[in-house]
Amino acid sequence: MGLPQLLDVIAGLGPYHEVKGSLPTAGTTVRVGGLAGSSDAAVVAALARDLPHRVFLVVADQLADAERWLADLDALLDEALVALYPPREGFGEIEPHAEVAGERVETLERLTRSQLRIVLTTSRALLERTSLPAALRTSRLELRKGDVRRPESLAAHLESIGFERVSMVEDVAQFSVR
Repeated sequence: MGLPQLLDVIAGLGPYHEVKGSLPTAGTTVRVGGLAGSSDAAVVAALARDLPHRVFLVVADQLADAERWLADLDALLDEALVALYPPREGFGEIEPHAEVAGERVETLERLTRSQLRIVLTTSRALLERTSLPAALRTSRLELRKGDVRRPESLAAHLESIGFERVSMVEDVAQFSVR
């Protein structure tokens, strides 16, 4: 949906132009402070709208803060442009919670396909090493309308990448052959 009028007002402010004009080059950062409430998200939304060639990374201290950013940005912009990359809830490479693992995979997938403008995460999530990008490249299987595939080979591929074959799908990472 977005709120273009609010973003227009923000883009008309002098300090906004100072921030926009001083954005960092690759590998550097800019810190902006003193913004109250959701105005920080509104500034980032305006920057993302005005600079379509850039991707913005917002690093929050806690997951709750990143989720607040997500709610604010979803109200300000088309939500398809924004995604959350949450920290793991377990130790090691294997994520015990399928929803968290799915959100991490989906965010990285969309990022590698240049479908995101703003990525929200936490400092902890940034510090976690992952082999997900390489795993995504080797595990991806795209299904398109009109494709002809043998059900047995599709089932074998799904099992090889960790999906569970069940009689009735009730959870993430399950599949059923009918």
